[in-house]
Amino acid sequence: MRKFETSCSPARVGVDFQDGRLTVLHDGSVAWVGPNLDGELEREYEPDELAVIEGLIGTWNGFVIDYRTIGVADAVVAAMCERWPCVVDDEDGFIEWGRAISKSQW
Repeated sequence: MRKFETSCSPARVGVDFQDGRLTVLHDGSVAWVGPNLDGELEREYEPDELAVIEGLIGTWNGFVIDYRTIGVADAVVAAMCERWPCVVDDEDGFIEWGRAISKSQW
């Protein structure tokens, strides 16, 4: 198990690597981030949704974020999108560049 903290403005984020996924602690809440190793995400998308995602980012690797509160989900998305090109699907019809997301869109 490896733990570290990273600066993610304005609050601190604690991350724990465990059981093949990240556990992220932020403002008293938790999120779990794991890779889409079994291709589940690709099977869930309609062809037109896949076309939008691939049109934005090309070849991609999916990650699933399960979370308790929207604040920790926002922190995870913000941290990932600061470092890598990300496309986010909120499962409510929004598929867009992660940097385009504001908290009001969650």
